[in-house]
Amino acid sequence: KSENAALPPNSQQKNKLPALKQSEPPKGEYEFQRAQLKKFNTPTKIHNTETEPPSVVEKKLTSSPSVVDKTPTAPFNVDNKPTAPPSDIDNKQRAPPSDVKESSTVPRSIKLVTLDEPSQLLSSAPPIILTEDRESKSEARPKLVLPDDLKKIRVKKGEPIRIEVPVSGKPPPEVRWLKNGKPLKPTKDLKMERTPDKAILYIPASERDDTGAYQLEISNAHGSDTADMAIGVVDVPGPPKTVKVSDTTTSSISVKWEEPELDGGCEILGYKVERCDANKDEWTTVAEKAPANKFTIPNLTENKQYLIRVSAVNEIGTSEPKAIDKPVTAKDPFDPSDPPGQPEVLETHKGFVKLKWPEPNQMEVVQSKVTILRRKRLRVRNGQISELSKCLRLHTFPPVPTDPPGALKVGDVTKESAQLAWDKPVSDGGSPVKGYNIEKREVGKDNWEKCNKAPVKDENFKVEGLEEDKEYEFRVMAENEAGISEPSEASEPIIAKDPKVAPQIDLSNFPKEITVKAGQMFKASAPFSGSPAPEAKWMKDGKEVTPDNTVKVNSTPTESTLINRTAERLDTGVYQLVVSNDSGTETVDVKVNVLDKPAAPEGPLDVSDVYAESCKLHWNPPKDDGGCEILNYIIEKRDANRATWTPVSDDVPADATSFDVKKLVPGNKFDFRVRAENKEGVSDPLATTEPTLAKNPYDEPESPGVPVIEDYDKDFIDLAWEEPKDDGGAPIERYLVEKRDKANNRWVPAFEEPIKGTKCKVTDLIPGHDYDFRVSAINKAGKGKPSEASNTQKVKAKYEKPSFDPSAMRDIKVKAGQNFKISVPIDGAPPPTVTWKKNGEEIKPSDRVKDNSTETNADLLTNAAERGDTGEYELVLTNDQGTVSTKCKVNVLDKPTAPEGPLDVSNVTAHSLSLAWNPPKDNGGTPIAAYVVEKRDTSEAEWSTVSSFVTVTKCDVGKLKEGKEYEFRVRAENEHGGVSEPLMTSQPILAKNPYDPPGAPGKPDIPAYDRHQMDLQWTEPNNDGGAPITGYVIEKKDTKLNRWVKCNKSPVIGTKFTVTGLFEGKEYQFRVFAENKAGLGEPSEPSNSQIAKPQFEKPRVELDPFMQTIKVHAGETLKIDVPIVGSPPPTVTWFKDNKPVSSKDRTTIDGTDEKALLTTVVAERGDTGTYKIQLENSQGTDTADIKVIVLDKPSAPQGPLTPSDVNRDSVTLTWKEPEDDGGGLISAYVVEKKKVNEDTWIKVSNSVPSTKYTVKMLDENQDYVFRVRATNQYGVSEPLESAKPVTVKLPFDPPDAPGTPKITDYDRHAISLEWKKPDYDGGDPIIGYIIECKDADNSRWVKANISPCRDTKYTVTNLKEGSEYEFRVMAVNEAGPGKPSRVSDKQMARNPV
Repeated sequence: KSENAALPPNSQQKNKLPALKQSEPPKGEYEFQRAQLKKFNTPTKIHNTETEPPSVVEKKLTSSPSVVDKTPTAPFNVDNKPTAPPSDIDNKQRAPPSDVKESSTVPRSIKLVTLDEPSQLLSSAPPIILTEDRESKSEARPKLVLPDDLKKIRVKKGEPIRIEVPVSGKPPPEVRWLKNGKPLKPTKDLKMERTPDKAILYIPASERDDTGAYQLEISNAHGSDTADMAIGVVDVPGPPKTVKVSDTTTSSISVKWEEPELDGGCEILGYKVERCDANKDEWTTVAEKAPANKFTIPNLTENKQYLIRVSAVNEIGTSEPKAIDKPVTAKDPFDPSDPPGQPEVLETHKGFVKLKWPEPNQMEVVQSKVTILRRKRLRVRNGQISELSKCLRLHTFPPVPTDPPGALKVGDVTKESAQLAWDKPVSDGGSPVKGYNIEKREVGKDNWEKCNKAPVKDENFKVEGLEEDKEYEFRVMAENEAGISEPSEASEPIIAKDPKVAPQIDLSNFPKEITVKAGQMFKASAPFSGSPAPEAKWMKDGKEVTPDNTVKVNSTPTESTLINRTAERLDTGVYQLVVSNDSGTETVDVKVNVLDKPAAPEGPLDVSDVYAESCKLHWNPPKDDGGCEILNYIIEKRDANRATWTPVSDDVPADATSFDVKKLVPGNKFDFRVRAENKEGVSDPLATTEPTLAKNPYDEPESPGVPVIEDYDKDFIDLAWEEPKDDGGAPIERYLVEKRDKANNRWVPAFEEPIKGTKCKVTDLIPGHDYDFRVSAINKAGKGKPSEASNTQKVKAKYEKPSFDPSAMRDIKVKAGQNFKISVPIDGAPPPTVTWKKNGEEIKPSDRVKDNSTETNADLLTNAAERGDTGEYELVLTNDQGTVSTKCKVNVLDKPTAPEGPLDVSNVTAHSLSLAWNPPKDNGGTPIAAYVVEKRDTSEAEWSTVSSFVTVTKCDVGKLKEGKEYEFRVRAENEHGGVSEPLMTSQPILAKNPYDPPGAPGKPDIPAYDRHQMDLQWTEPNNDGGAPITGYVIEKKDTKLNRWVKCNKSPVIGTKFTVTGLFEGKEYQFRVFAENKAGLGEPSEPSNSQIAKPQFEKPRVELDPFMQTIKVHAGETLKIDVPIVGSPPPTVTWFKDNKPVSSKDRTTIDGTDEKALLTTVVAERGDTGTYKIQLENSQGTDTADIKVIVLDKPSAPQGPLTPSDVNRDSVTLTWKEPEDDGGGLISAYVVEKKKVNEDTWIKVSNSVPSTKYTVKMLDENQDYVFRVRATNQYGVSEPLESAKPVTVKLPFDPPDAPGTPKITDYDRHAISLEWKKPDYDGGDPIIGYIIECKDADNSRWVKANISPCRDTKYTVTNLKEGSEYEFRVMAVNEAGPGKPSRVSDKQMARNPV
C-alpha cells in the first residue's frame, strides 16, 4: 500500500501477518519483502478480494531480531501443495507440512499472489491462501496454576525446598521470582530454573532467613499472571535471655528468665532446666518442659555451689542453653545470729542442771533450739556458739565413758577365727556397761577394723573371718550411756592357723557290717577330728574307691560319707575309711554284702543222645550263688528259626546238672539254655553255642541226576535220569517225577504215585506248551531234594515245515539315530534256518546290525538307524520240510540334504537384496516344510534369522545396514523337523546404494554472537558422494549436557545460519551435516565452544549477598568463588586489607571467564580480613568486598595468672580474657591443677564462666601450679600457667607450746591444772587448749577433753583412784593444735591427806 506497511518479524515455525484495526481483512494489495534472503528477494504482492479499503498498518516489517512488534497479530496458515516450492519467509526455514493447512474459522480469505518470481520456481505453483485463525496456537496469554500444597510451605531448617509451578503461554513467558516484594537472584544456595512448561525455585538447604512471602510473576507480549506463596522455615528456638537466681534456701534454688528472641518459627512448648555441681562437669536435667518462665530446683545439698542453665523447647527441638552468670550456693538468704550470752547456773541436781543466758544482740530466730554442749556451751539454731559458762562441780557427776576393758586374752585360734576373753572395766564411768566393741588389726598396719556388728553383752567373743597365716592383734572398748571408752591394751599377736592334732574317727555310729539287696542304696559315714584338717579316702580290696554316677564320696574337714545309690553284687566286699594328716593316720573297716540273683550256670552246656524227638543236656553249677542258696534250675528251648523261647522245665532240682529233653520236632534245629534261681531272682542264662538238629542217625537221599529228554512227539515226552550218588544210609525205594508248564510256572506231580526205576514216559501234556521236569529220590528217611530241572521241551511234532506269525511283520517308520527291531515268532521241526534280506540282498551282520534269531523267534536289530537303512526287508525260513518268506518296509526319517546351489544374490541396495536357490536332492523322508534364511554381519560372530517360514526357493532380505558386509545361508526343513546343512553365499555382500552420502562439511565458525543467538558459517564438503547436496542440518550442544540437539527442521540451503533461542550464560558447540539422496553424511568437526552472551560487555561482579561475609573453620579450606561477567574476559585482581594477593604458599588464585576463585588451604586465624576482587576490561571496571572470618579456638588467656585468698584447702585464681576470641564467644574456661612433684595435670572445672575461680579441695601444705585455658565453640586455647608454685596453707601457723601445766587441786577421781598462754599465737587468736594425760602404766597419751577449753585451767575427771598421772597441754588456733607443752609433774589420783 502507499503506507508501505510491512510484515513484522515472526517465529521460525509460524507465518504471521499483523491483525489490522478492523473486524475484517480489508481489500487491497500488499507488498512484502522476504527477510534475510539473498537468493530470493523478488517483491511479493498480496491481493485482498474484498472491496473495503484497508486502514493504516501501524508497523513495518524488519529483519532485525532485536525489534519486538507489539502489534496484536493473528496467524495466517499457508495452504501448500506438494508441488509448490519451499516458501522461505523467516530465517530461511521451510514450514513443515503439519503447519500448512487452511483455516475454517474465518469465512473470508486473503489470496496471496507471488509476482515476478523466477519461472523455474512458479511454473506449477497454485495460489497460496492465507487465512486468519482467531484461536491461534502460536500466541497465548501467560497462565500459571499454583497447586494448593504450594500456597503454604513449611519445612525444617536444613531441608530442601523445591517449588515447581506449571506455566503456559506463547511466546514462552518471562519468569521472575520475588521475596517480600524484592526480586530474587540465583546464588549457590538458591537456584531458579525454567523448563518449557514449569518455573522452578530450588533451595538445597533452607535457612531461617528463607522464611517470607514469595511471588512468581510470568509475562509475555499478551499479558501476565502471578501466584503468591508463603514459605516458613522452622528451627529450634534461640536460648532464653538473662537467666537469674530469684531465691535460695538450704535445699532449693529458684531461677527466672526471659523468653528467647527467636522462637524458631513455632510455639515455645516449655523450658528444659538443668543443674550442675560447680566442682563437676556433669549436668542433670531437673525439668524437661517447665511451663512458665521460672522454676524452683529442689533436693539440693546445703552450702553446696551449683550452676544452672535453661534451654527453650519447641516442636523442632531444644535450643542452646543459657546459664546463670556465676555459681550460686544453696543456703538461706539470711546469716547466722550473734552468740547468746554466757550461761549462768541456777540450780544443780542429780542428773541435771538448770541454766539461763541472755539472748543474742542480733538474732533473726527462724526456729529457736537450744543445744547443751559438753562444758556448758550454748548455741541457737542458725546461730553461733556462746562463751563457756563458769566451771561447775556437781555433787553427782554425770556419767562418763568407762575405763578401758582389761586383761584381754586370746584363746583357741584356727586359720579363720580366734576366741577372745577380757575383764570388765575397773570403772563403769557412772553408767552400766551396755556392751563391748571388738577391733582387729594386722600386725604392721595402722588401721583397726571392727569385728562385731552390735555391741557384745558378755566378756568373750569369737572373731571370725581371719585370713590364714596372717598375724593379728585385738583390742576391746566398753560402751555405756556416755559413749565408748578408750580401747584396751592390744592383745599379744597371734597367727591365724589351725593347731596340729592326729586324726581320730568317731565310731559310735559306724556299722561293722551292711547287708542290702541289689539295686538298693547303702551308706557308711563317720565323723572325725584332727588338725590340720585330715584328708579322708575310702578303700575296697586295696584300691581307692573312685566316685562315679552311682558311687559318691562326700568328705568335709570333719566327716566323710560313702554312698552307693544302686548297689550291685560286685559291690560286695570290705570297705576301709582312711583318715590322715601330718600328725598321723587312722582307719576303720565295714563289711558290705549285696544280695542278688545268682550268676549264670557254668558251661559248657553240652547236648548228647540226639534223636529226631529227644536229646540230653549237661551243665555245671554257677560260681556265685548271689549270696544265698540255689533253689532250682530252669530249662528252655527255642526253634532256631524263631525268636521265642519256650519252657521245658522250671523245677529241675538244685543238685541236678543234667536233664532229658523230650518232644522235639524232627528235622528242626533247636537252641537250649539253663538258668539258676535263688530267693533274689533268676540268673542270666547259659546257652548252647550252636543249634542242635533233631534227627535220627540216617538222612534223606541226595538229589538224582538231571532228567534227559530221550524222545518226544505231539502227545508225550520220554525222560531218563541217574540214581543219587548218596542214598542217605537207606536204600532208594521210589522216585517222585514233577513237571512245570511254563504257562503257569508251577511244579506238579507228573504221576499220581511215585514210580520205580530211572525212566518214564510222561503223557497228559498240552500240545504247544513248554515243559520242564525234575525228579526226587525217596528212602526210609523220606523224600530227598529234587534234581535240577531238565531242558525246556515244547510239546510238538518232531518233523514240521517252517511257519511264522504274519501279524508281526509290519512296516516301520523310525527317526534317524533311533534303534528299530523286526521280531517275528517262528516254528518248524527241525528248527528252520533264518535269512534276512534288504532290497533283495542278504543282510550281513555288523556293529550296528545284529541277527539275534533263535529256534522260536527271528530277530533283526538295527542300532542308530541311518537314512540309508530305508528299504524293503524280507525274512526267509528254511528246513528239511520246506521254505517260507515274508516282507515289510522300513522308512528312516532324517534331516534333508542341503539346498542345491548356487545361492544367487541380486537387487542389492543399501538396505535390501534378493536371494534364490534350488531344492535339496533328498528331502529326508518327508516333504520340505520350509526354508530357514539367515544373515551375518561379517564383523560379528553370530547369525541372525531373516525368516524361518520361506516356502519357496527365493527370499527378499531387508533391514540391512548400509556399508556393512553380509554373508547369507539357507537351510531346508522337512515335516519331520529335521534341518539340513546350510547352503552359503560364496563371498560377502556389501549393502550399499550406487551412490554414497556426502562427506563432512568444514568446521563451523562463529563470527558473531549475543545473549540468545549465534551466527554460523562453514565450507561445503570436498565430496558430495556422487549426488548433489540438497541441504544442511545444524546441531547444537550444551557443553554441560553433552547431548546434540537439532537446530533446524528443514535442510538449510547455503553455508550460513543463525541459531536463535539460546539461553544466556550457557556454553554451546555446533556441528553441520551435509545431505544428498543417500542421506546425511558424517558431521563436521565441532565448532569452538562459545558462551551465549554479549560480545562486548562491561565487567561486573555477580556477588551473592550471602557471599559478602564468609566464615570458615581453622584448618579447613577457604574458598572464595565469585561469578563474574564481562566481554572480553576481564582481568581479575585480588586484595586483602587493601594489599595485593598472589598465588603462593597456601593461597592459589584461579578462575575462568565466568568466575574468579581464590583458595587458601589450611585456613588460619590470620587469614581473617576484608578481601576485594577487582575486574577490568576494555569496557570498564568493577569491584566487590568480601569479609572473611576464620573461626578458631581462642588464644591463651592473658596473664598473669594471679593466686589470692590462699587457705588450707583452697586458692582463688584470677586472669584476663584472651586477646583473640577466635571469632566465637568465650563460653567457659578450663582450670587445671598439678602438684609440683607430680607430672599429671588434673582438671578442676571445664565450665568456669568468668575470669575468677576458687580452686577447692586442695591438700594442705602442698605446692601446686595451675593453668587456665579458654573455650569457645571451636575449641580450647593453649594454657596460661601460673608463674610459680603456690603453697596451700593458712596465712598463719599453729601456736607455740603453752607453759608447763601445774597441779592446783586433786582428789581420787579428778586433778585440776593451770598453765600460761604460749608466747606466740601463730598469727591467729588462740581459740582453746587440748589437755592430754597418761598414767604410769601406759606409754600412750590420751586426750582428756573432748573440745578445746578456752581458759588456761582445766580439771581432768574420771581418773582411776591410786593411779599416777602426767599431763601436757597444746594451744589451738584456726591452723590447728600447736606443739605440746612440757610434761607436768606426776600426781596420784587420791583424796588429799
